[in-house]
Amino acid sequence: MRCFGEHALAYTLISYGAITLHRRMTWFPIGAQALHVLPLLLVAQIASLAVRMWVGGNWPGFVYFAESLVGTALWPVISWLLLAPQRRPTERDDTRPL
Repeated sequence: MRCFGEHALAYTLISYGAITLHRRMTWFPIGAQALHVLPLLLVAQIASLAVRMWVGGNWPGFVYFAESLVGTALWPVISWLLLAPQRRPTERDDTRPL
């Protein structure tokens, strides 16, 4: 059973947390960043689950929180892909005009 606004609440909480942490996270190595992402994902899932349970939903079990763990495990790959356009090539291109 889905409740109108449960995902909006979860996305709002993730956005607030991400905006609060975004400058600090760039200073940490990728593993520490993943440890900062885990609570954000868990808070969003707990909020969504709380709304669902409040309107009469069933307890999905602890496997429900595996999404946060998978998201945390994928964080290094996602971060590398998102930062790829900012990295400079290792060799200079000789096609530049002099």
